[in-house]
Amino acid sequence: MEIMYMSSSIYERLQLLPIHSVEDKYIDIYTALKNNSQMSNIEIYKSNQFEGLFVSALVKISIPSRGVYHNLDIRKNERIIIYSGENYPIVAPSVMIAREDFPFSFVPHLNTGVNRSNIDELNLCLYRGDIDEWFYKNGATKFCDLINEWFSDLVNGALIKQDGFETIRINNNIAVLEADFEKISKKIEADNKRNYYFFKMENICGNVYYRVSDDEFSSNDYQKLPCILIFDNKNVDDCYFTTTLSKAKDLSNFSSYSRLTHALRRFRSKFYDPKSKYLLNEIWVIMAIKRPQQVIGTFSCYEFIGFKLSFNFEENPAVDNCNIRLATTIQSLNKNIAEKLSGTKYEKCSIALIGCGALGSKIAMSLAKMGYVQQKLVDNDVFLPHNLIRHEVTTPFYIGLNKARIMSSKINVLFGKSESTFYEEESFISNANYNNDFIIDCTASERNLYWYLMSNMECNGYCRCEIFMDGKLGVSFFEGSKHNPDIFDTRAYFLYYSVQDNLLQEIFNEQDNEFNEFHIGFGCSSDTMILDEATISNHASIVPHILEKYRNIDEGTVVINYFDKTNLENNFVRKLKVCKFNTYDLESGWKVHIMECVINSVREFVNQSNENMGLWIGCIDNNLKRITIVDTYIPPDNLRAKNKVTSGIKGVNKIIGSCEKKSCGIIRYIGEWHTHPNGRAVPSELDKRTFAEFSKLGKTYLMTILGKGEEGNWIVHGEETYE
Repeated sequence: MEIMYMSSSIYERLQLLPIHSVEDKYIDIYTALKNNSQMSNIEIYKSNQFEGLFVSALVKISIPSRGVYHNLDIRKNERIIIYSGENYPIVAPSVMIAREDFPFSFVPHLNTGVNRSNIDELNLCLYRGDIDEWFYKNGATKFCDLINEWFSDLVNGALIKQDGFETIRINNNIAVLEADFEKISKKIEADNKRNYYFFKMENICGNVYYRVSDDEFSSNDYQKLPCILIFDNKNVDDCYFTTTLSKAKDLSNFSSYSRLTHALRRFRSKFYDPKSKYLLNEIWVIMAIKRPQQVIGTFSCYEFIGFKLSFNFEENPAVDNCNIRLATTIQSLNKNIAEKLSGTKYEKCSIALIGCGALGSKIAMSLAKMGYVQQKLVDNDVFLPHNLIRHEVTTPFYIGLNKARIMSSKINVLFGKSESTFYEEESFISNANYNNDFIIDCTASERNLYWYLMSNMECNGYCRCEIFMDGKLGVSFFEGSKHNPDIFDTRAYFLYYSVQDNLLQEIFNEQDNEFNEFHIGFGCSSDTMILDEATISNHASIVPHILEKYRNIDEGTVVINYFDKTNLENNFVRKLKVCKFNTYDLESGWKVHIMECVINSVREFVNQSNENMGLWIGCIDNNLKRITIVDTYIPPDNLRAKNKVTSGIKGVNKIIGSCEKKSCGIIRYIGEWHTHPNGRAVPSELDKRTFAEFSKLGKTYLMTILGKGEEGNWIVHGEETYE
């Protein structure tokens, strides 16, 4: 054994003693090192101070012909020490470099301490991720290959990736310091003279987790702790630590360190009171280091090093020899972090979410966590005990408060900003302004739908989310651009589509059957749907994903999420495209909306010499005075002539009966159309007699005439006929 290795100071610090055999649990790492072609001079040690196996090895490094990257002093053979702790192989080995004059300060991917141990030595960061998990999956042989790759990347300049500046990796920290470092970075850049700030900080959890505010500390802040921020926004540092940190002077290779003494003096002058019983003997410091490019994991070029400085303000010692203990700094949650974690870094619209119940609350919070923080929450309802079972809110503390207020508060607290607002009224009496908002309606209220359609509201888009079929079916309806198709027409087309789908036909059973409800006991209107939280969450989870995709589409869109918890194999998500509608505003106040693709197919017959006719299929809403046409049926046995057409009967009863029966009368025969290829869209005497016959039926019908270049619509409503 080469005694020369024992004289190296790292051997002395670790108190290493040579041994001659390896415990069975460490055989695989020892064997892998011995069998690796790039490793030689393998020696094994134990420590009087640390449990585990220490293996010393000489790594052969292939130096590029052009020389080492940045002319770093990296040699073709470097001595390393591989430490496998007592929890090996659950915890991966750590690799330390034995050479004391190794150019640590210019090398990224170094940890400041050995993970899950008390060893304070710089060691290689071999993997950007969980190295313990990686080692458990890949084993000792690949781990040795990873060591060789690290040195190869180092000498070839590949350790620093192109996605930003590598941060200093701090292990064995004593605490976590959370702050809005993105905001602090902007404050640093705007500073022209101070180079320091005194911030408030709060002990969140047992002296191990602190939250640092960007509000300045004052002598009146008895309940807060002080934290000193020091920085140099002029000089750029591209170096790292040269050694593990124990004294303040170990940070002296960073430009910002020169600001520390002055900041301490200013703090002492402003806040030190020798008569106070709360004398400070230590203080938290955050040092901002300006890097040559954006720091990985941040949104600025500043890296923040936090440490607790032992400093007796009464004695006012020289700072260089004061002890320090490192902390991990972490960015507070904000919109940028949410977008980065969610992979939703794109321009967001402001949201107005109406109805903050079980479905709406989950959609609102999911959107917020994707970066949609500008939300108007609208609901007049209060949070009750039973809401805890399915609502996004699961804390009894909120019982009795307004649901919109609760959700707004939770979003604002989450991000530390007040960008979410609330309205404690129903949407149709709220004074909220929706002009720039995309509205998401989660009310399941027909009144709310009526209010929206009748108000001719200007907004940035509209989506209505509903749950049908005892929770099996979640449907999201998106209007097209400029409200064409609007939400009513989009729903009408979906209902017609459902008539033709054996699975979706069940939606119409709700019209006849009493819904599956539970009486919660304080009034006739106190029934609530029986449906588990997981199913509601399933339907809610679809909406944020489809919002960005379909909110700007020209045509209407329906997204169907079918989820049957008793038969999972048949579940599906389906998208329907809804084309534009031609709209006709009649003098009587009635509105006729006909699908563009349907009316265009009918117009083709105007160019034929003989008249033709067909049936209108759609729905009528008397409250809205709206007729919506989604299809037509042309009997194949029509008797067509130049100035007359007689309706055929083939397939008519089947079409009419099938639609009305399957949809419980919602989608039905609405009326008829016929062409005047040789004249205007004006009723003939025969047409007028036909209108009169329809008026005797006591229902509302649409009669349409298509002439050359013009169309006319007449509403037959009881004994009245409106043009």
